[in-house]
Amino acid sequence: IYMGFLNTSVPSAIVESD
Repeated sequence: IYMGFLNTSVPSAIVESD
């Protein structure tokens, strides 16, 4: 989704997943 943009806000598993 954001590719680590909100890595500190949400689980990296979800962020880097999409």
